[in-house]
Amino acid sequence: MPSIVFALLGSAVGTITVQHVGNDVLIRLIPIMLIAMALYFIFSPRMADHASTARISHLRFAMIVALPMGFYGGFFGPGMGSIFPFLFVWLCGYSLPSATAQTKVMVLTINATSAVLFIVAGHVLWDLAALMSVAQVIGARLGSNAVMSRGTRFVQPVIIVVTLAMAIKLLVWP
Repeated sequence: MPSIVFALLGSAVGTITVQHVGNDVLIRLIPIMLIAMALYFIFSPRMADHASTARISHLRFAMIVALPMGFYGGFFGPGMGSIFPFLFVWLCGYSLPSATAQTKVMVLTINATSAVLFIVAGHVLWDLAALMSVAQVIGARLGSNAVMSRGTRFVQPVIIVVTLAMAIKLLVWP
């Protein structure tokens, strides 16, 4: 519960912040953030498929992970569903399936908070939002099935390739 509350607060601040940043800044910032995220996944240690001992308490996780990840999700978003499981495994000692389940709750909280704030501010392109929602549901289903059936040895390289492809696309055709 503390992680959900902190993620909600971080998401609200991130969403409000991104609404005040100009598009020209975002167009330059997003490819850099994607490349940084890909580098993170390239050099991060492999996730274990089994549970281990927690390194920090749930409250500490909420403050040092859920709050900034909520901000990141509200401001930028891509990769949350990949970063959260790693952090749940590494810091909380969850198995990968448990981390994946917890991630779904966190991402839903962050995205719902951000969506409500964008709707209230009148910054929603409804046709695009509907298409993106369908793609998100399909992607989340495929991603969680891949983690459950194939494990991290398959998933991490896919995340890296897709992230770098998105960054290159945005650098070439903003």
